[in-house]
Amino acid sequence: MPTDGYVEFSYGPVPFRYIEWLEIRKTYITMKTLGKDDVSDKTEMILGELNANDYITSESEYSFVIYGYKRATQ
Repeated sequence: MPTDGYVEFSYGPVPFRYIEWLEIRKTYITMKTLGKDDVSDKTEMILGELNANDYITSESEYSFVIYGYKRATQ
């Protein structure tokens, strides 16, 4: 169950303050069949969530990086 201030991992929730960065792919394959991939683009949904919150982010062609904190040298 999602909880504010935590990120869900396979081994359980981790407080956001302990995460240096988290990378999220913009697209993912939902189904693979012979010769065809069903690709789902989640860019707009992710951008909506990022814009609604005060996350420190960067964007590449294929993913978004959300920083839990940034070191002084970055």
